[in-house]
Amino acid sequence: FFSLYPHLVSLGRLLISIMKLALSLLALSLPAANGFAFVAPSSTLHHSSTCLGASKSTAKKLKREKWAEARGVAAAPSSSAGPSTQKNEGGLEYVTLAGPTGSTSTGYTL
Repeated sequence: FFSLYPHLVSLGRLLISIMKLALSLLALSLPAANGFAFVAPSSTLHHSSTCLGASKSTAKKLKREKWAEARGVAAAPSSSAGPSTQKNEGGLEYVTLAGPTGSTSTGYTL
């Protein structure tokens, strides 16, 4: 028995350390679990409108046009067809986009 005593002591200390760690993790998890507590719904009903439709987009577009006009920037002509795709000698499709300053950019489609 006396030859096993040092091993039993270290095993006991290990078990105590594991229990302390488990208790501290449990104590840390209790506040997080409190976030899931049941809360009774309020007696007053409040309905908010979530139907915005395209009004936000339209308002943003009008605001940008007004900003551009105030600075003397001409509105870019809108093309409903969009940029056309082309094919290079390897058969890959690409689109060439032109900016208002004359700069161009080429993008390959997947």
